[in-house]
Amino acid sequence: MRTLSSLFALFIIALIYSCNDGDVLEVEFDFNDTYQACGDGELLLYKTKNDPSETLTVLISGFTSDELFTSEEDIIEKTNVDFNYRTYANTQLPNDLFCTNIPPDVNITNDQSSKCTATFFRTIVEDDNDGIPTELESTSRTMNPLADDDDDGILNYLDDDPKDSSVGDEIEKISKEFDTDQDGLPNFIDEDDDGDNVPTINEDPIKDADDNPLPLEEQDTDDDGIPNYLDNDDDGDGILTRDEENETQDQNPRNDQAFGTTPNYLNATPTSNVAPKATRYMDHKYTRSYTFRLVITNLSLNTLFQDEFNFGTLTGSLPGTNDKLNPPIELDGEKELNFE
Repeated sequence: MRTLSSLFALFIIALIYSCNDGDVLEVEFDFNDTYQACGDGELLLYKTKNDPSETLTVLISGFTSDELFTSEEDIIEKTNVDFNYRTYANTQLPNDLFCTNIPPDVNITNDQSSKCTATFFRTIVEDDNDGIPTELESTSRTMNPLADDDDDGILNYLDDDPKDSSVGDEIEKISKEFDTDQDGLPNFIDEDDDGDNVPTINEDPIKDADDNPLPLEEQDTDDDGIPNYLDNDDDGDGILTRDEENETQDQNPRNDQAFGTTPNYLNATPTSNVAPKATRYMDHKYTRSYTFRLVITNLSLNTLFQDEFNFGTLTGSLPGTNDKLNPPIELDGEKELNFE
C-alpha cells in the first residue's frame, strides 16, 4: 500500500459548556472543511484556522496512515493518544506549521493538552471506475449488488437468491447476475464485465466518443439484445472477442484489424488470420475509497470536559489490483479458472 501524506475531511462543530459557578463558557471548534495528516512512525492529524488563529491536533504514536488504511478491522481504537488545542496571537498561521523539520516561529497564547482515546469507524467502497454506477452493476441492470433486497443480512451479490430471505450464501459463488463473465470478480470491481479483454468503459454504448457506457442506450453490434459491454462475442461471428487478436497477443483486441480500420472483434467478416485462443484476461484494477469517522473519548482540557467528541470525517483512496485470471479452459467438459 502507498503511504498517504495527506487526508482530507469535512468538519464544522460548535460546543457550549457550563461551569460549576453558573457562568457559561463558550468554546468554538469552528474550522475549515479539511484536516491533514502526516508522520513517519506516528500519525498526526491536524486542523488549522485563522481569524481567530487556532489549531487542533491528534497525535497517535507508533501508528501510521498505512496501518489505518490496511487494518483488518473496521473499528480501530487507539488509547493514550495526545489531543492538543492551541490559540495564537498571529493573525495568519504559516502553511508549514506542522510536519516540518524546523517549525516556524509563532506566538502561542493558549496551549491545552489531554490524553484521550481515538476511535476510527471505517467504511470502504470499491469501484472499477468503468462509468457505470455500482447500483447498476448487474447483468439485468436492475439490482444493486451492495443492497440487501430480502433483508436477510447478506448483500445481493453474495446471496444465492436475493429475493428470498430463506436462501443465504450456500453456493459460495457469485451468480452470473453480478459476475457476468464468471471470473470471480463482481461487476462493480471488474473493469471488463464480460471478460472480452475490452474494458467496459471503452465499449461505449451510444458511440458518443466519451468512453462512458451510460446512459443505458447500449451499443449492440450484432443486434442480439446483449449490449457490447456484457457480450463476450460483440460481432456475433462465433469467435469470442478476446480471441480476435492477430498473432501477437497483448490482451487488447481493439488494436487488431484484418480489414480496414474496424477491429476484428467488431467485424463479422471472416479473416484468414486465426490467432490462438486468448491465454489470460487483461489486468484488472479498481479503487478503494475509505471513509473514517473519528471519535475522541476521555478528553479533559483545562476549560473543557467532554465524554465524547466527534472529531469529524476523513476520506482517502488507494488503488487496488485484482488477481490476474486466465479465461475459463474446457477440461473434460468442465470449466476451470486458472490463476496466474
